[in-house]
Amino acid sequence: MKNILVVPHIGVSGGAGLYIKQILSEIKGEFNISFTGRYASDYDSSSPDSVDNQIADIIFPYYEGVSSKATVYYFFLSMYKLIKVFLSKKTVKRYDAILLTSGIQMLVILLVPYVFKQAKVIILIQENWMLDGRIFGSISRYLCSRSDLVVSITKSWSDKAAKAGIESYVYRNMYAMPENVGDDSFNEKSFDFVYFGGDQKIKGFEQLVEFCYRLSRLRSIRVGILGELSKDAINKLKSSVNSHNGSEVVFFGFLGDVSHVLKVSKILLLPITAPHFCRPAIEAGFFRIPFLIPNYPGISDFAKDKFNCSMYGSMNEMITSALKILDDSEYLNKLGSNNYVLARDFVYSANSGVQLLEAIKDSLNEH
Repeated sequence: MKNILVVPHIGVSGGAGLYIKQILSEIKGEFNISFTGRYASDYDSSSPDSVDNQIADIIFPYYEGVSSKATVYYFFLSMYKLIKVFLSKKTVKRYDAILLTSGIQMLVILLVPYVFKQAKVIILIQENWMLDGRIFGSISRYLCSRSDLVVSITKSWSDKAAKAGIESYVYRNMYAMPENVGDDSFNEKSFDFVYFGGDQKIKGFEQLVEFCYRLSRLRSIRVGILGELSKDAINKLKSSVNSHNGSEVVFFGFLGDVSHVLKVSKILLLPITAPHFCRPAIEAGFFRIPFLIPNYPGISDFAKDKFNCSMYGSMNEMITSALKILDDSEYLNKLGSNNYVLARDFVYSANSGVQLLEAIKDSLNEH
């Protein structure tokens, strides 16, 4: 049985962690799986592998939404760590493949021939990874080309990669259809809006605060907030509403099961600051809930303007869209029903798992 070393870039939380767990569930039993890095114990309660943990800290953030300063900083810091690991001359020969769970781990590919000898490289692209630009874009394309299998979470990124001469296998973030869905009534909803993502910048927390501030001055709203927030973030959001027109913000923290909140919500808010795949959009679809999202390219896998969501280009447009959906129950029902139709395409299919497993086996020359 082949041995695979998994290097998780995040713990089992949020969409990225769930996607990693999903991938692992497809290959469990077919390969011997080991983990390394600071998040190893999140996926396996046994002792993590003894491979130098610095490998898991080598990151290269060059996807849409990351500042150029952050890209440059982490690139040179990680290059320093990479050289330290290389000079340690510590080699590990027992792995047949290294599974990197994010595009930000691309630089690790440079170490594989020296640290892991003949190991193949499988990399999961969960971000809108950029393949353009004179320097970092060239590095990205080169590193992707050194992989034995590139697995993309979205078809839109895979199409973009194909134009850069990179082949990738699309394996989407799949979902199991929740039970007891299909209620078309929007008359007794507790929340006008629901928001996922805590106070993460990329999830649009600052935009959320402004939205709540401005809309609560126009009418009474009730907003459900999911995800971890600092005390300062909670106070900031509370003060932005400050009971104007009887408005209210309710905080749920991180929830493993979000269904009971979605069932009583009308509209999902996704004020993301950069394009990326948004798992909550699909989860909302199962409950016939539409969403508001900025008009970004590269999110057409789940967002189709005026079909299952309303896309906007400014805060004024976001406010206008929110009011239109709230005040037009027929339009609300239409968008929500269409999001349900789209969400069903993401329901888990065993065939997807079989195809993924075959792709991995092919990359390891196991056939």
